[in-house]
Amino acid sequence: MPEIYRVLLGAYGRQGWWPVTPRGKKRPEYSCPKRPSSRESLEIAVGAILTQNTSWSNVERAVENLNRTGFFCRPFSFPDALLKKTIRPSGYYNQKAVYVRNFLDVVKKDFGGDIKRLFAVEGGRLRRILLDVKGIGPETADSIILYAARKPVFVIDAYTMRIMRRAGLLSGSAGYERARAFFETSLPRSVGIYSEYHALLVRQGKEYCHKKNPLCAACPLFGKSMCPGVRRGQ
Repeated sequence: MPEIYRVLLGAYGRQGWWPVTPRGKKRPEYSCPKRPSSRESLEIAVGAILTQNTSWSNVERAVENLNRTGFFCRPFSFPDALLKKTIRPSGYYNQKAVYVRNFLDVVKKDFGGDIKRLFAVEGGRLRRILLDVKGIGPETADSIILYAARKPVFVIDAYTMRIMRRAGLLSGSAGYERARAFFETSLPRSVGIYSEYHALLVRQGKEYCHKKNPLCAACPLFGKSMCPGVRRGQ
């Protein structure tokens, strides 16, 4: 596991995840701060909800719209109809607007509207709180915990599962929690390593380890020898 991390880091360099909007700008950039402000933490959390079932480029357009309409300055009083219109580029905007509002309701009702109070909660309890929010599943919850709350939990996504299964490190029957436990027991407990590793696996999945027709000959992990999973036709 550490060796895969070192190879990918050498191949791609640091990724700067999660994208956030720098002061004075409207569009997110890959320059995630180690200690996000309340506004940045909220943007990361909302972005994690919006990225469900869509590409980051679409979420980026939605976040830019949110910046232009002043959502992050008044999230609790922002009109629902305007929220739906603003996040339209992310797809499923009616549903996602409800999910964003559900999250904001928890922040407002249970933590006095202070997202820092929410993210100060111990990691295991924070995860349970987030998973109780309708519209937030394990991947979204863990993305919020890792990137917004800056607590060590490994995020598992489709790219990660595909790469690890093809590499022979996870069985085809392994689910989300088993995969997460595998990473967390194989690596130092570090927000920096977890966030960078997750981002590198996404980059590897996008660049080479495609669901169909993977570009194995140029793969920085296995190259022309191909990984076990591809040799088995996975």
